[in-house]
Parts: sequence; C-alpha cells; structure tokens
Amino acid sequence: MPRMFPSVLTCLVLALFLTGPAHAGFRKPNVLLAAADNSTYTADVKAKLDALGVFGTVTVRDLSAPNVTPTLAELRAFDAVMVWSNFSFADSVALGNVMADYVDAGGGVVAAVFATTEVTAGRRLLGRWSTGNYSLITPAGGDTRGTAATLGTVSPANNNDLILNGVKTFNGGSESFRPTLTTLLPGAFVVANWSDGKILAAASTILPGRVDLGMFPPSAAVDARFWNPVTDGARLMANALLRTIRPRVLVVHADSVAGAPDDVAAKLRSTGKIGLVDIFNGSTGTPTLAQLLTYDATLVYSDLAYANPNSLGDNLATYTDRGGGVVQAVFATGSVVSDAVVGGRFALEGYALMNASGGRLIGPTTTLGSVAYPGHPIMAGVASFNGGSSSFRPTSTALPSHATVIANWSDGKLLAVTSTRFPNRADLGFYPASSTVLASFWNAATDGAKLLANTVEYVVKPYVAVIGSDSTASTFNTDITGKLAGLRRFSAVDVFQTAAVTPNNAQLRPYSGLFVYSNLPPLDRVALGNNLAAFVDQGGGVVVAPGAQASVGGFSLLGAWVPGYELIPSAGTGAQIVTADVGTVFIPSHPILRGVARLPIINGAFLTNTTVTNGPRLANFNSGGITLATVSSSKRRADLGLFPPSTAANPSGWDTRTDGATLMANALEWVIATTPCPGDIDGDGAVGANDLTLALTCFGQAITPGACAAADLDGNGTIATNDLTLVLVNFGKFCKR
Repeated sequence: MPRMFPSVLTCLVLALFLTGPAHAGFRKPNVLLAAADNSTYTADVKAKLDALGVFGTVTVRDLSAPNVTPTLAELRAFDAVMVWSNFSFADSVALGNVMADYVDAGGGVVAAVFATTEVTAGRRLLGRWSTGNYSLITPAGGDTRGTAATLGTVSPANNNDLILNGVKTFNGGSESFRPTLTTLLPGAFVVANWSDGKILAAASTILPGRVDLGMFPPSAAVDARFWNPVTDGARLMANALLRTIRPRVLVVHADSVAGAPDDVAAKLRSTGKIGLVDIFNGSTGTPTLAQLLTYDATLVYSDLAYANPNSLGDNLATYTDRGGGVVQAVFATGSVVSDAVVGGRFALEGYALMNASGGRLIGPTTTLGSVAYPGHPIMAGVASFNGGSSSFRPTSTALPSHATVIANWSDGKLLAVTSTRFPNRADLGFYPASSTVLASFWNAATDGAKLLANTVEYVVKPYVAVIGSDSTASTFNTDITGKLAGLRRFSAVDVFQTAAVTPNNAQLRPYSGLFVYSNLPPLDRVALGNNLAAFVDQGGGVVVAPGAQASVGGFSLLGAWVPGYELIPSAGTGAQIVTADVGTVFIPSHPILRGVARLPIINGAFLTNTTVTNGPRLANFNSGGITLATVSSSKRRADLGLFPPSTAANPSGWDTRTDGATLMANALEWVIATTPCPGDIDGDGAVGANDLTLALTCFGQAITPGACAAADLDGNGTIATNDLTLVLVNFGKFCKR
C-alpha cells in the first residue's frame, strides 16, 4: 500500500531547517602516543585506539632523536600518555623528568615495551622517573621473546579490574615481547600475566595515574611477528590508559587572597581522586563554553565580583546541559556582593542549589554537623571538618525542591547539597581555601580536601545503586556491584537487597541511577514499583534487567510501575533457557551499545516475551528475537534482556571476560545523563525538521538496522501514525533538565 502524507507536512519538511544543541554526554579523554619508534608502527597503534571510539583524540609524537622532548605544558593538553620505545629516546633523562612532573600534576602515564623491558639506558625513562620510583615493572631486566605467549589465567582478585574489561583473549605473536623479570617496584601489583607467568599489566597503589604494560604496542597488521589484532590488544591498551585518567578540573575563582586558588588546586590533587587541575581568574575574564567543555568538572567560588556573572552563568548552565559537572562553593553560594554570585541562566533557571542571595556568616568556629547520608560518596573518608575561626558559610537554608541535603554545619547551616534534577551538580557551603593560606580558614588538618575532591568527583561520576532481589549473602549482587565499581565510572555503587527490604523514597533520593533485577521475588513488589516510579518522576534514571520484568514466580515490579514505566512488558513474560550472544543491532550508534560486541551466554535464562513498548529497540540477542536493549522515548529508562551476573558468579551467566559490565554501565550512564525528549529521533535534544523527515521517510516500514529504527518511538516494531504524531505534537520543543 502506498504511503500518503498530507502535503502540508511535505512542505514543512522542505521549509524548515532547525538545529539543536549537541546531545548531552560525558567528555571523551584525549591521549598522546609518545614513542621512539617507526612511524608506521605508531600509526598502527593510533588506528587501533581510534577504532574503539573511546577517546576524543589520539595524537602521535615521535620522541626519537633529533625530536625535542615535550614540555609539561604540552603534556598537560592530554589526559594520559602511552610511552614506549623501539629506538633510543632523544633525551631519556629529560623525558623521565617531565613524565614524572606530569604524573605529579595529575596526568596518566602508561609505559610499555621496550620502555619497560630495556637494558639499554637510552630506551628507558631515566631522570626523576627512575630515581623517584615511578616505574612499576623493573625495566633493566630486559625482555623475553621468540616464543608465542598468550593471556594467562586471571586472578579472581583482578577479575573486575578496568584493565581487563572486555579482554578475553590476547596473543602476542611469534615474538611476544615481554619483561624477563617478574619483580615489581614498591607499590606496584600485577593485574595480568602472560601464559608463561611474565608480567603483562601492572598498576600502582601509590600512584593512581600509573600503569605498566609488558607488551609491545604495534600489532601484526604492520609486522607478522607482533600481537594478533583479532585478539584484544587494543582493548588492553585503551583500558590501561583509561585506568590512569581521573577527572580534569577547572577552578574558576574571583579571589583576592594571594595563593588561595593554588591551595584549592593543591588540595584537590592531594587526594589522588582528581587529575589535572587548571585555574581561571573569573574576576578578570569569563571562560567560554568551548573552554569549559575541555574539562570534566568546574569548581566555582568567589571572594570578589566576577567579571561578567551573567555570561558566566549562561556558560555554566549550557555546560551543565552538555554533561559537565559543576560545584559551587562560598562565596558563590552565599555573598553580600551581588556580582560575586553566578547569574544568567544558572541563577534564573534553577541550576543553583543554595540560596546565594541570603548572604553569608563569618565565624565563630564551626564544625561538621549532622550528616543525612553518611554513605554518600561526598562524605567518603570525611571524619572531621573544622571551618576555622572564619567558618564562612551561607546564611540561608532555603533550597529548591530538587535539592538534597547531604551534610550540615554544626549550627545547622548547609555544608553539602546535591540535586535530583541535575546529577552533575552540587553546592558546598564552605570557602575552599584552607589554613595553609590563612590560619582563620578551614583547618587543613581536617578532611576539607576530601570533601572538596569527593564532591568534584561526584558531579563527574554518578552515584548509583543495584536494587537486587536475591539471597542475603548474594554472590550475584557482589558480582554486579564489583563489575560496575571496577569500571571506575561511578563515584560509588551501593546495593539494596529487596528480597528482604524495600528502599523508601528518602533512601533512594541521593542516587542518580538504579540498576534493578530479580533472582527472587521482591519483598513488596507494589511498594518497590511505586518507589521506583517516584524516583524516575523526580529525575532519576532506572535500568531494569531480568527477572524484574518476568511475571513468572512473582519477580516483576507492580504498583505505579505498570504499565507506563515498563519497556519490556511483564505481562505474559516467562523464562526460557537459551544459548545466545549479541545479534541484530538496530541502532549501532546508540551510547548504550558503545563497546558492546560480545556477550556469549551458554544455557542462560532469558525472557520469553519478545515485544517492547514505550520506546525503540536498540538490539536483540542472536536467538529467537529476544531483546538485548531497549530505551524509553519519554523517561529516563532503559531495559536490558541480559541477566546481570557474570560467569564469575553464575555458570549460566555472560562470559565475565566480555562486555556485560560495559553494557550495564552504559545503560546506567545513559538514563542518568540523557534528557527525555519525546519525538527526538536523531538525539540532538530538540524535535525539529530532521526528526520529522525521518518519521516521514520511514513511515510504514518495519524496523531494520539503521536510522529508521530510532523512529519507532512507541516500540511496536513499525514506524506508523503513533510515531509521527509524537513528533508533530512535540515539534519545536527543546529538551533539557
């Protein structure tokens, strides 16, 4: 039957050309490949890392003579560096000095063969790198080669380490260059071995920005003797780089106290939680949006007036919309100087949490008071806090409805506040410079540095919980939380055992995302469904996995959850035993599927219901049309068809060495960071001409892999009237939190 559209719609498509903002999301880090090696070899490593899609840029720099050793300023442009040698470095002493300086400044460094295995001094990092124990693998022991080796058995203690995420196989090729010595330097520990027991990967308990690899980075794509590119060498290198990277932070201040901004930056760095920190004087200029977007988070505080508080506020609001984390501190959170408070959209559209116009209190000495959520990651390790004789703090305790008080001062004033509307926002009610600068400021012998760094990390890495209905001593819950925590993408991962207790709204409120599954019937399916629906309504994101969607055995959610919050309908959904892996991918560009290629499951439990509702299907398993992933068109919701425990806890689970952890983490990050935008097919945060064009072009088609799959906004498998209507009703809308 021919498709027919009203002529006015066709004209509308031709007449309108609207663009929306880029889709909100997390910043991809930029890395440098710094090598004394053949340009063909370095190009191969770059191509392998580029193909994974996890880095913003991958830059190559030749460090062999006569090239100049990079400066610290040049290295600071990158979040991490991977350094290796095949020739002598131009200046191994200068290179070792600057790499040590870079690690001290918060940068991440991965050293690889032959820089980790060379007896020739010029091919190793010398200078401070050598004398200061920045190496992990003892480099002067030389290398073993000429016998093919593979990935050895992974210790259960390292099973969830980020370095090994998705690394199932590794074959070093006929040469398999690897360290001869198996001794490590102080603070280092082995994450993975070669099959002959030599060290393949090592990390540090002392230097959070350090990993050593006992492999030569180029692959057999350029020399048949090197590692086999059909195995997971690229993932191993990328994971090693990612493990060294911590949040990049910009401190935007308007401060009259000499040395105060430097002290704030030093305190952030001192905890090891924060990576590179830069300082911007907001009293003399305003950071542009483009500048802000090169950072994971921005810490904003004042003592003087900002150069342009309204422009600063507009830029910070858009930065927040785009996924950047923002922490405000005194006096931006409470001042008697109006221009010392962030203005513009930030103030007018509800991004601010504390009422800055209420002014501030000065003294007497005030300390840490009541803590509403002691387990919150903002309070991790914060046992004491003393504000000093100044104890600067906001006067007002008024808060918007979406704000959550985490901790108070001892006089009841606000110390730390987060938001259910903005998971990447927090306010601190103290002046961040310490007694290191001025004796009357917060006592540097107490835990203010942890409070600062924890809060900055929190707005970059969401706080999540696993809502798992299982036995009290559940190995399943332990496996799931361990997998998510091991990826280092969340500030904390908690667990609620819902076979024994139903978390209430107050308990769920501080989380940004929840991962829900059942292996036993929840204690109260109605109350749990009601509380999860309320959590979504207040701005939280929820991912549901089997068997919380299965009506069989009383596993599924009830109450307000059904049917409006469901994606895989629980009605008529039973369980079946199937062997499966990733199958048809309908929307390959979707962030939930990024890095997800393998989920081999043997005799696993799957849902019998193959239908979805309320949103497009992303992918199926390769057996029986079983849904792998689907998302909502109107809520912060995603469903996975994957029973979440891995083979480390469940013999019928997904292979623990493959991509299940990535899939679960991607889904959590997506429901947390993405603003629901009904009718937005292309995912640009607005409903415009391109969405309408897609709906019209795809009208009447059953979904197949490609652009039309995203146009199935109601999830019924066909692009039809309901989908087109949803676009038309919402046409012209711009969506943000």
